[in-house]
Amino acid sequence: MNYTNMPALKEAFKQDIRRNIERKTVDFKRNIYIWDLIDEAVYYAADVCLEYYAKANNNLPQYWIDHIVNEVCAGFIDFFSEQFTMESSQEVHDRVNSMMANKFAARKSIDEYYTKVNQYYAEHF
Repeated sequence: MNYTNMPALKEAFKQDIRRNIERKTVDFKRNIYIWDLIDEAVYYAADVCLEYYAKANNNLPQYWIDHIVNEVCAGFIDFFSEQFTMESSQEVHDRVNSMMANKFAARKSIDEYYTKVNQYYAEHF
């Protein structure tokens, strides 16, 4: 697939990524590790994929999933270039693809993840 005709989403995603990392680190007061960054990228990318899937009448081709994950990972690389590598991006791709195979379970997992993040933030704010 030629990605040159796909919309640039990275900058819009970066706003969400920053806000999500801010919550995960309690306004940047807590440490964050690479596995936290990878988890955040996975859950955010899968969440976006499910949103696009629903908007596209329950049909999201693989090239769209790949594009969304690439744009999310590019945003993480912009913020965390020393930690978030191409290997990190590959792990995100693998995990998102696995999640998209069972969208119901993915939605449940995503909702549980963000509930935990928001609860942690509320308890430590």
